[in-house]
Amino acid sequence: GIGFGKRIEHNLALIRNLSRFLDLGVPILVGPSRKAFIRKLLKSKEIQDLSPDLPVVGIGTQAAVAACVLNGAHIVRVHDVEATCTTLRIIDGIKNS
Repeated sequence: GIGFGKRIEHNLALIRNLSRFLDLGVPILVGPSRKAFIRKLLKSKEIQDLSPDLPVVGIGTQAAVAACVLNGAHIVRVHDVEATCTTLRIIDGIKNS
């Protein structure tokens, strides 16, 4: 899973390499929504941590969702369903064109 004691690099590697799990023949679920790795990637040096509710964290979440789906995720767990549906309409269009 994403998060859960992993370093930023580990989370990014998992997302980048999700397609390696496709050979298992089961649906892949990823829950990147508002995770600390997104907030850490987006924060400035002056800020200790970003609030998960900030719009910039939502945008980062949508980028992570897009990367997850493009790399093989079948299911994504998110907080902002409406924004994610919009993101996934575009991703589905790209994948199915």
